[in-house]
Amino acid sequence: MKRSLHAALIILLYLIIANQSNLYAGRIELKFFSSETGYSVTPDNLLICDAYNPKNIISLNTSSGNSYSAVINAGSYTITAIKSGYTGSQTGFTIDENEIKYDIFLDPLTSNPKLNTQRIKSLLKPD
Repeated sequence: MKRSLHAALIILLYLIIANQSNLYAGRIELKFFSSETGYSVTPDNLLICDAYNPKNIISLNTSSGNSYSAVINAGSYTITAIKSGYTGSQTGFTIDENEIKYDIFLDPLTSNPKLNTQRIKSLLKPD
């Protein structure tokens, strides 16, 4: 009895170690910025879900206002970010045993007239 229990525990430990890489295969880090100003923005809604099973939603950790991260299984996923005053962004990615870092730039719905090219050129001093 002790031998069979010991053997079962060794097999169980082996299976846990062998499949551990499948549990947490990769890490993703996301940062969000305004495409117009380059300043960081914080999405009002952010969702990462399995591309083939959208009901499988990934939890994200927040390390600062515009930086999010998660450790996830290998696979294909979709990122959806929504921010008031900006167009929404949706992109897909595939991850395996690696780290992915994305800087996502959100486009404002209306452009700032003070940032147009002609105005900026008019403010520059000639050489």
